[in-house]
Amino acid sequence: MKTPLKHGLVIASLSSALLAGCMSTTKVSNPIEIITNDNYIVNIPDAEFVPSKAELMGGKMAVVVLPVKIDSNATFETGAVRQISSELESGLITAGADIVDRNLASKLGDEILAYEATGQFSGAGIDVADVAILPAIHNVDIAKRFSAARNWTDDDGDRHYTPPSCFYEATVSGNVKFFELPDLNETEALTFKGTASNTMSINNSSCPVSQDLAYSLASQASGNGVYNILPEIQQNFSQSGFVIEYRKRDNEHLVNINLGSNHKLKPGQKIKFARKVSRYNRLTEKTKISTLPYDFTGVVSDLIEPDNAWVIVDEEAETQLKYGDIAKTYFEQTIWDSMTKGGNIMDNLKNSFN
Repeated sequence: MKTPLKHGLVIASLSSALLAGCMSTTKVSNPIEIITNDNYIVNIPDAEFVPSKAELMGGKMAVVVLPVKIDSNATFETGAVRQISSELESGLITAGADIVDRNLASKLGDEILAYEATGQFSGAGIDVADVAILPAIHNVDIAKRFSAARNWTDDDGDRHYTPPSCFYEATVSGNVKFFELPDLNETEALTFKGTASNTMSINNSSCPVSQDLAYSLASQASGNGVYNILPEIQQNFSQSGFVIEYRKRDNEHLVNINLGSNHKLKPGQKIKFARKVSRYNRLTEKTKISTLPYDFTGVVSDLIEPDNAWVIVDEEAETQLKYGDIAKTYFEQTIWDSMTKGGNIMDNLKNSFN
């Protein structure tokens, strides 16, 4: 049939293009040569603010994910609650944050809820982490639609039969609040909304919703909602390090930073660079320190040790980067991430045409 064939060709082309785009290498060829041969060292100048020994040692940010607050009266939010907590914790671990024990999270959660209601807190358990995250579900809803059986004819004149079916779609909305500890200052609030759907062959116009179906759809929808804002969440826990060496071999440019596997770095992780500069204001007669980002990024290579990693950068970095410049992990969603999230890539590609 003409139309399905056309979709199939587009899907195949999209799959090939996405796969090709995701296969850019992070592998450094002959690493021993470039890392041990001092002829490849580029003598970059020192930054205005060179990190101290304490700063070079670094440290992870401790975060506590509080129990999900439920504002909805829905009876099937359990799946949503578990998925939200799981998605948040997984994303935070990827960002390099330390997750505080759940027992402490429960106690602190009660304290923060009481603080939101009264504006006062006892201070119990407030020092267990640097940041507390309070996720909340505002609404869980499942819509349904019945489609009767039908006979139809395609462009080639072939007849077909479509059985009766029920279409279900779950929508979960909520927000994620950030509290700075121990002062309990709310620093940010991000809203999320996620959907998930399923079509089942059912010859019942009332389209009954089973507990298992409701649980599954609510779980998927909440996971998708949090996933959509995950890069913004992860940015709050980005690992910051410093540029400590620059090497060049032919057209290959590598920057060594003091972040490694201990900071959850993996090949392909994006790195943003910035520099601290002092600026004198003649009107106020005061000097202000600003952090200015570079307009290029790097990608972590496969050369990763516990306390350092080599980052692949473009040649423009050679004339700009300085020893002691800031190197920070950066998170974003790609088209590939969106298409592969929550299921089979081919199913998601097909759904994009519906």
